[in-house]
Amino acid sequence: MKKAYLFLKKNGISISFALGTVLSLICIFVISSGIPEGATMEDLYSTSIFDPAIYISYALVIFTAIAALVGPIIYTIKYFKDSFKSLIMVIAVIALYFIAVAMGATPSKQELVYFQGVDNQHLTADTVAYIDGLMIFTSITIILTLGSLVFMGVWGFIKQR
Repeated sequence: MKKAYLFLKKNGISISFALGTVLSLICIFVISSGIPEGATMEDLYSTSIFDPAIYISYALVIFTAIAALVGPIIYTIKYFKDSFKSLIMVIAVIALYFIAVAMGATPSKQELVYFQGVDNQHLTADTVAYIDGLMIFTSITIILTLGSLVFMGVWGFIKQR
């Protein structure tokens, strides 16, 4: 496991850029070779020429999600004592998520009609409240991130003195 970590630490960015470039070139080639000349927008909407790019994107997102979950879980299991602080932070973020979602305001019937407009008749009051909670969560995490960046800059300046 340590050799894999050292290999990816040294070559991971190069491998990811090369893989992304190759997959992008494959997608561009497949898309550009399958577009008929003089195609209208209606023709492009009805074609399945973009499907390989979408499927490759889905596969990469799923692979990345699995890697992002499995790696830290294995590390946490193997080195529980070292990862205790990180585990507390993950629990704090999850708690912050649930608190922010609970703070989402449920719209009145007039507000719901406004949110639904012409094209969004599928929206319910619960959906709007959930989205409002997610916006609160996003705002809080952005503010905390910017605050930590400012703190790191100030702390580095103070530490040098």
